[in-house]
Amino acid sequence: MLRRISFYSLVALGIFLLAQNYAYAATVYQWDNPSYPYLYPTPTVLGETTVAEADALATEAPEPAFAVTAPQGGEVWRAGETYAITWTNPTYLNNYLRYLKAVHVATGATININDGDNLNLLEGGKISWTVPSDWPLSGKFKIRVGVQPESDATPYTDSGIINIEAKVTTPPSTLLAVTAPQIGSVWQPGETHGITWTNSTSLNTGKQKIQAVHVSTGTILNITDSNTTKTLADGVMSWTIPTDLPVFGDFKIRVGTQLADNTAPYADSGVIKIEKSTTGSDITPPVKAALIVTAPKGGEVWKAGETHTITWSTPWFLLNYLRYLSAVEVSSGSTLNINDGNNLKLLEDGTMNWTIPADWPLSGQFKIRVGVQPAGYNTPYDDSEIITIEALPSTASPITVTSPKVGDNWLLGSKHVINWQWITENPILEADPVKITLGPPASACLDSIPPCLPLVVQSYTIAESALDTGTYSWTVPAELSAPYLGTQVITVTKIKTNISGKSSQFTIGVKTESTTTSVSEPIKTTTALDLAEITADATAASSGVSAPASMSTSAQASALDTAKTLVKKLDAKTATVESTEIKMTVEEFIAYGTSTTYKLGAGERAGVVASFVEAFDKLPSTSADWQDVIKIANGRWPTLRSTTQETAAAVSFKEIYKREPQRDISKYDDAALVVMAYGLRPATRSLVNEAAAIKSFTYEFGHAPSSTQEWDIARAIAYSGASRELKVTNEPDADQDGLSDADEIKYKTDPKVADTDADGYTDGIEVQNGYNPLGAGLLSQ
Repeated sequence: MLRRISFYSLVALGIFLLAQNYAYAATVYQWDNPSYPYLYPTPTVLGETTVAEADALATEAPEPAFAVTAPQGGEVWRAGETYAITWTNPTYLNNYLRYLKAVHVATGATININDGDNLNLLEGGKISWTVPSDWPLSGKFKIRVGVQPESDATPYTDSGIINIEAKVTTPPSTLLAVTAPQIGSVWQPGETHGITWTNSTSLNTGKQKIQAVHVSTGTILNITDSNTTKTLADGVMSWTIPTDLPVFGDFKIRVGTQLADNTAPYADSGVIKIEKSTTGSDITPPVKAALIVTAPKGGEVWKAGETHTITWSTPWFLLNYLRYLSAVEVSSGSTLNINDGNNLKLLEDGTMNWTIPADWPLSGQFKIRVGVQPAGYNTPYDDSEIITIEALPSTASPITVTSPKVGDNWLLGSKHVINWQWITENPILEADPVKITLGPPASACLDSIPPCLPLVVQSYTIAESALDTGTYSWTVPAELSAPYLGTQVITVTKIKTNISGKSSQFTIGVKTESTTTSVSEPIKTTTALDLAEITADATAASSGVSAPASMSTSAQASALDTAKTLVKKLDAKTATVESTEIKMTVEEFIAYGTSTTYKLGAGERAGVVASFVEAFDKLPSTSADWQDVIKIANGRWPTLRSTTQETAAAVSFKEIYKREPQRDISKYDDAALVVMAYGLRPATRSLVNEAAAIKSFTYEFGHAPSSTQEWDIARAIAYSGASRELKVTNEPDADQDGLSDADEIKYKTDPKVADTDADGYTDGIEVQNGYNPLGAGLLSQ
């Protein structure tokens, strides 16, 4: 059965994250009003559980469910063959990175599905997957599609149960056939039964491999020992069913030959039943009894960076179970996972070599645990005797990246040297190579390039693994593009120990303001979208947006059809009947987007237009209207104002926060009212924020948000930072330039002129970004 992510389950996950004190990415709103250049919101939780769903038109244009649509369940997939995996997801998840896995039903173990470089988005909806020819085990699986990073707090969905078969060659029935047991036989622990078979003479010398295969889970129990010398020529064997059999139910008895690979010929009996004895007490499998850790023996001293051998003995009925290994800290009982490859190895191996990580976090007494996946109190495990594991001395200093320096401007195609330094007296740490990456800082949405970052930004890898020499020569790729232009930082990270350091902020690919400006002086930046960008995007939208060249004809037609349906509903809400031309322009905007709104997706663009309609009772038609639509989509305060909407927002504010809004002294209150009134979209969405916000909305209003206005209220709760306790942030500011009157005196600026040096940047913006509001240069100069 398909596992769907419901509204309530998404909220529950979000609440779990909040309870664990996880950090969420703060969203930055951009404002035209220089008094409020940007906000750092904190979600306010007021009440009981509800949902997190995204789209202002949720009730009018239902989002597709997050669901795996293929496989549907019941299919049989085989190693080496190619199959299609497809899924649907709400548009608000389109720009999240995806992961795909196969989940083993019996154990819960997961196997990664190769998905290229794992930097693909959910919006693709389909991949073709060739099951690896060395697929490790046959059995029942679910195909999982989810949002990176994989955790209990990020959405995922599972397909129905399918069978994936490892690569085997089933011989013709004339070569090998099981003649006993007969289909429908019922066996019980402690009983002895005969297993018989016939085979061609060509298989007579093959060593017997007799197994019991559990039908529902695919679990395989070995009946013959791997060291047996008996051959298939015998044609018969007796088996006394163990009283400690771990599973019961329907089985097939498999007869085959022992080869080094999984291509050996075999044959299965009909389905029989092995059930618990009806006389005497039920059989309860032991939790620890026969699984024994044989090394370490106890008393050893192991050190980080060293390699040691862990060994164990396994009872026959656990040989084909997946294993896990961990180190259990004696005093606290906390466990640290021991890296065991891809965690798809079986207990039958009996041994593994473990190199203790150089960054082992603590010294102390430990037990080495070996057990059956999934780890838990109801699955068998055993602990070694107590040993000591010693962490490396903490002699390493943090890494200091000395180049690039603050204000450096590295142009595309130019060559530069990255320098860093750190100190350690440990040879293991010293030999650890480094990874060098490039990426925008947390405040990247304040920069003019790019206008605003997408939901997920991966670091650009400059060097995957470089010698730790303290210097690395790098030529900035000429083809480097957003989001790796504009303000950036370089991070140098020790690969094994994860010790890292960041450079100062510098710029890539940005020309200086004039030829007289030193390249070491930072470029002045304003908020995410400047007026020119807004005007250009508004002009494009009002003139009719063309479909992207990469969009197929069928995709264009589908997107436009959906947009027409949405616009028809929006038009019906307005007091006036708009012209066909105006409606077509809105349809194209929703279907195709503009340069600064493409990242939102069609559903969210429709939501932006819906917020505009809710506020101003009309579809956007003029250039000024479209400028406000672009501003709303990018978290900017619209130029057009609606007293009715802001009055209604004040009423909602009071109902939620139990006090009157104080816009003049709190930028958070002001932000909440503007978002409620006009539906400003955040630069970066957070499902955790929205889960908490809709929880609060439902508690106050008795239902989940459904209309455009209600979703705008939920956004304000999620992202404005307002709370029931008034947060006073604003001092008197006569010229409304973002610099209080008191600070105007401090910086010797004109308290009645917003831009004292008339350079196009308000005094507040210049001070906030470290520039001199009285003329050229930095504030310190």
